Amino acid sequence: MKLAVFHNLPSGGALRALYDKIRYLEERGHSVTLYTFTSAEEDFLPLPRLTGGFFKFPMNFEGLFRCRNYIRATKQAAQAINQSDAEIILVDKCRYFGSPPVLQFIKKPSIFYAHEPLGLREYEALVNEGRNIREVLMSAVTHLSFREKCRKVLTFPERNCIKSEDRRSMESAGRVLTSSYFTAGWIRRVYGIEAAVCYQGVDADFFTPDANVAKRLQLLSVGRIEKRKGHDFLICAISKIPPPQRPPLIIVCDAINEQIKRELEFDAKNLEVCLRIVYRPSQEQLREYYRSSSLVLCAGLHEPFGLVPLEAMACGTPVVAVEEGGYRETVVDGRTGYLLKRDERLWADTIFRLINSERHILSLGESGRTEVLARWTWEGFTERLLGYLVPRNLNALGAVSPN
Repeated sequence: MKLAVFHNLPSGGALRALYDKIRYLEERGHSVTLYTFTSAEEDFLPLPRLTGGFFKFPMNFEGLFRCRNYIRATKQAAQAINQSDAEIILVDKCRYFGSPPVLQFIKKPSIFYAHEPLGLREYEALVNEGRNIREVLMSAVTHLSFREKCRKVLTFPERNCIKSEDRRSMESAGRVLTSSYFTAGWIRRVYGIEAAVCYQGVDADFFTPDANVAKRLQLLSVGRIEKRKGHDFLICAISKIPPPQRPPLIIVCDAINEQIKRELEFDAKNLEVCLRIVYRPSQEQLREYYRSSSLVLCAGLHEPFGLVPLEAMACGTPVVAVEEGGYRETVVDGRTGYLLKRDERLWADTIFRLINSERHILSLGESGRTEVLARWTWEGFTERLLGYLVPRNLNALGAVSPN
């Protein structure tokens, strides 16, 4: 089957997952052609092998007319896709619009893999609370400085345009898939669209345990330095572990908000938590951090899926995660790790108990590896995805998922 893939992703787990999907589709004998913009991430990972080729369209998302520039570039990309010999178009996330507007202009069967709704706070608040736009906007700006309030007012037309394009694009997709039942419910609330759940996988041939790598007394958190990743919560929780046995925290990230970074470093220093931030290690180095850490901690807010727990489990390292979002679907409480309420004392007690029981950590790690091999491989994802690539199924919105 000849497939076209479009994305405008930033660095991170979604891009890594997309490249893995392409690789496994190619290995199954499908021809994949990749389309993207110059604004998409280039340096985070090497491109997978593509038998169909790679096309990159110029797009500069800056200046007063950046939304207009984006739509112009989108139409160019859509025209190229429509004129190609691709039978089905797989569309992934846009870093600016959420649901890529290319979905509105594609004239071939399409599948959109939606990771989460567009990340605009006012939009989600409107949907969840039923409040009118004036109430939402007022509550969103009351805590901001005068300069930030002015910026909010001046950029409102653009943000409103982005929200409208996001909704139209989501509604234009032939079929919407997503990574978890948590996210499917979120998409239903925001857009009124039923997304089918097609669980992603992890490269269990790369992320593997290594008996030659010794476990160290260290905790690992993986995710960009931003508020929603919950790194600040982890620092506070770790600070409640008695100092003689308080493990250091390593944060591996692909992007850094400098203000948040300074706040984390300030908190860690004041709370006497040893903190180390590692920026964009190689995939091999990331794997070594997974293998050598005692535990992997996941405290992201509204995490849509959570690829990090699966990578940790594949490496034989237990996971402690908040009992929220997609974590509830990947971490098996008490067997591959623990799901906990967002309570600092509870986290501290659980971490302390685990780091003092090497046998328990080993048992959880072995179970995690077994769970990944049974349920979370890319081979399994590819089989599920191929069930949607049958042309007669593309427009069957709301059909039963083949999971």
